[in-house]
Amino acid sequence: MTLSILLIDSDQMRAKALEEKLSESRFARVTRMQGDDLARAVEQARPDLIIVDMALPDRDALEDIRLVSAASPVVMFAGTDDPAFAREAIAAGVCSYNLSGVTFQDVRPIMASAIALFQRHRHVETELAAARALLDERRL
Repeated sequence: MTLSILLIDSDQMRAKALEEKLSESRFARVTRMQGDDLARAVEQARPDLIIVDMALPDRDALEDIRLVSAASPVVMFAGTDDPAFAREAIAAGVCSYNLSGVTFQDVRPIMASAIALFQRHRHVETELAAARALLDERRL
């Protein structure tokens, strides 16, 4: 199965290299985000995974991620090792927070674990909603 990936990267050369590697391996079909509207890009691309690679991620990027993280798993590569920002990113819906510069061989397992974590989280949310509905029904 070929994954559909939406790639957001502040470095065009790095984005092109990652896109080429993923496409060559036939592991993924990559679409690079055009413009600044992440929600619209996700709606149009309907990706299986979103990769955000930023040298200096900011709070505005996290707000955009928060808006789309329910639709697709998000993997973030950041240029800084900031534990507080990593916690904020995960709270915004990022499934995997990593430092930039990982080898291509490490990217595939990172993506696979992010997708698995996202699917598990969705499953738990579905079960929770069903349990709440059952409790509400019993209350009545």
